[in-house]
Amino acid sequence: MTGILGNAVFVRNEVPKRISLRRLWADKVVCSVRGANLVFLDPAYGIEGTRLTNRHVALAEIAALRLRDRALIIGHDQSGRRSEAKFLADRIRSLGCDPVEIIRLRLSTSRFYVIADHDSAMAELIATFARKWGDQVKSYRGLAQVPADWSRKASAELRDTV
Repeated sequence: MTGILGNAVFVRNEVPKRISLRRLWADKVVCSVRGANLVFLDPAYGIEGTRLTNRHVALAEIAALRLRDRALIIGHDQSGRRSEAKFLADRIRSLGCDPVEIIRLRLSTSRFYVIADHDSAMAELIATFARKWGDQVKSYRGLAQVPADWSRKASAELRDTV
């Protein structure tokens, strides 16, 4: 055993369908991963885009999970949006996450994995993973930064939601 996930805790808390219960759910999730240095979110559809359902994770929920020295990995179904990797990177960077890397894994379906706030050791592991999987993985590194005013707008929107 490598010990990479030696102290892993599996938390399965489905997002409630009623929007009025979502904030309570999010608070519970944040508390349940309090001591974790890595959080993996696997929402059915991924990161909220133009709409938010109980099958998406909200940007505000991602922001609430951020801690110093904690990496986040978030699964996201490929929707076919033009420049989707850049769109996802911009959304995550608008929360202040740095660095942000994205890999697209193409097995039976195509799914993005957004890795944020990780250290250089994890960046090396991401690169190794991408090399080992070859043509089934595409790595998106160094996508353009989000303009500062876009980040401020996104922060204001977060305060008004969840």
